[in-house]
This record gives sequence, C-alpha cells and structure tokens, in this order.
Amino acid sequence: MQFRKCTEGDYESVIGLFKQSGQYDPTWDTAENLREKITRLPDSILLCEVDGDMVASVFTMEDGWGTFIYRLVVREDKRKQGIGKALMEHAETVLRQKGKKEAAIFVHDVRQDLLDWYAAQGYLLEDPKSYRSLYKKL
Repeated sequence: MQFRKCTEGDYESVIGLFKQSGQYDPTWDTAENLREKITRLPDSILLCEVDGDMVASVFTMEDGWGTFIYRLVVREDKRKQGIGKALMEHAETVLRQKGKKEAAIFVHDVRQDLLDWYAAQGYLLEDPKSYRSLYKKL
C-alpha cells in the first residue's frame, strides 16, 4: 500500500472511483475543479495505490477555521481490507503535521454503516440537532 498526492493525470481514476461508489456529481467533479483544488492545496486529495493500481481516495479541506475530511472512497473489490482505515490515518497524519488539532467529517445520516465505521475510527458524533448541511446551486 502506497499513499501519494493526487495529480491532474489522476482525474479519470478519481472520477471512476466516485462513479463506482455512487458519489459522482457532475457539477462538482469536473477536471477544472480538481485542478484548482490540487493547485491551491497540493495534498488536499490523497490517493492509495496497491501494486501501482489506484484503489482509494480521500479529500481534505482547510480554511483557517476548520479542517474537514470527506469523500473517502475505496474501490468496491478492495473494501474490508484495511485500506480505508490506512488512508484515513494517513490523511490525519498529513493534517497533524500541519499543526491541525482536530478534523470533522460529514456523513449522510441514512448511512448508518458509515456512521458506525467512522465511530470505530475514533470520530465522535455531534448532537444530531446541532448542524445540518444544506446547499444551493449558484
């Protein structure tokens, strides 16, 4: 298992992971958006390779106020092998090395399996009445 930063040349592979996992969004997941994200923060998309084959990705975001980890995706045929956990730990290490003291994640509340998985990784569930994520297309 090897970890590395995403490059522009990884676009199709990252999008393939998103499509396979049902996380692809044509509004957000454009080559231009990926290029802008990795140009501004080169280590904000981290990849995991096994034998040279990209099998997982995770995004991070830092805005000076908060730090977030999101969009962890492990290729379906590579799940339940510790890859997601290892990639999360790598992302946390990268953030810790930048002096970050905590990170938040967003999980859809209907995904109890993911809520349980993140809890097993040490993430604490906030009061369910405290925040809701909303968005608007501009």
